[in-house]
Amino acid sequence: MKYSFWIGVLFILFSCNNMNKKIEYIGNNGDYKEIEYHKGGKTTVNYFFEDGRKKASGYIKDSIEFLEVYEGQKMSEEGKFKDGKRLGWHNFYDNNGRKLGEVFYQNDKVYQQISFFKDGSIDDENSLYVDFTLPSDTLLINEDTPVRLRYYNEKSQLEFIRVYLSNEIKTDFSNIDKVVLDTFGCPPKEKDVYLLVNFPNKGKQYIRGYLFDGVIDDETPDSYNGINVLFEKEVFVK
Repeated sequence: MKYSFWIGVLFILFSCNNMNKKIEYIGNNGDYKEIEYHKGGKTTVNYFFEDGRKKASGYIKDSIEFLEVYEGQKMSEEGKFKDGKRLGWHNFYDNNGRKLGEVFYQNDKVYQQISFFKDGSIDDENSLYVDFTLPSDTLLINEDTPVRLRYYNEKSQLEFIRVYLSNEIKTDFSNIDKVVLDTFGCPPKEKDVYLLVNFPNKGKQYIRGYLFDGVIDDETPDSYNGINVLFEKEVFVK
């Protein structure tokens, strides 16, 4: 059966054994996804090609899809999606299950990338990422905690590095231009930036912000050109 006449998305709802199921046909090529609302509040999702082959599977929480993506019978990718776009850290694998890399996305745009050699070591020449060192696995509520952020980018000239962060940044970084950001820096040619973080709430929290990697504009010495590297680090506060 062809679905070329569909415009938008078709919804089919039915109930069975305390479970609601919704089918969404995507676009006009017959691909579709199946959403199941289980008793107890759990919501699962499966994506299929028109011929019934599975594309991806996972669950939905707070409007975010946590998916495993398949290539044939093997998982090739796992990560979060929002409105069909990649969000946060994604892991990529080859057909043998070996991890090829980790990529940090926001709105499908790449901000960090860690590539691996076959032995599992990091390919620094083809990677760009930030790494965090914390004094403890668990941070204390309402207490200033020193954190070291190390920047890995073999192509950086390390002329001007600044880090901007805030507890108020949303998961999708959509409000990053609207919140007050704390600023931290380091001397030229240095890779380490030392931060202070403080969380007013307990439980799972996130260090979110961005690093600016800049070089001095030769024609205008007081201005800089460079890149923004968004980052996110999960922490636990008690």
